[in-house]
Amino acid sequence: MLLHAGASGVGTTAIQLCRAFGHPCFVTVGSDDKLEKCLSLGADAGWNRHQGSFVQAVKDWGGADMILDPVGASYLADNQQVLNMDGRLVLIGLMGGRTAELDMGRMLMKRQRLIGSTLRSKTPQAKGAILDALFAHVWPRLARGELSPLIDREWPIQDAEHAMAYLESNASIGKVLLSVSGEG
Repeated sequence: MLLHAGASGVGTTAIQLCRAFGHPCFVTVGSDDKLEKCLSLGADAGWNRHQGSFVQAVKDWGGADMILDPVGASYLADNQQVLNMDGRLVLIGLMGGRTAELDMGRMLMKRQRLIGSTLRSKTPQAKGAILDALFAHVWPRLARGELSPLIDREWPIQDAEHAMAYLESNASIGKVLLSVSGEG
């Protein structure tokens, strides 16, 4: 598994899920501190994107059978290079843009699958099925302390502007929360 934005809330959760279910993962992050944190959470290896392209590092690691990508367009070509035969690229965001050139020859030869995924457009029944699966397979691990949400910081909702500025600084590791109770 290749996880882009490994230090994000989704990324830190995915690292823990990979570890819990026995799936090796490689992360890309934006700093050495973030890489260190991801490795401590259970990532097997990683790459600081400020050191250049992740392609060779992921290839040296063995490539990826699955990629979870919130970046999108700017990573598409590199993702295709590191995606193994019969690999799946699951696109969950567009931080790097919404349009890019797709190498369909590579896609055919390696039988790659590109999957777009968002919860927003799913029916309430489909969301319920996801919740049921989480309750059955993930919740017991949360209860046992095998998994835990990584909360970077919390602000009262009145300080949402400061929280957003902190997010935009790209310094966070895990989730940033807003408290609606006024506490935080």
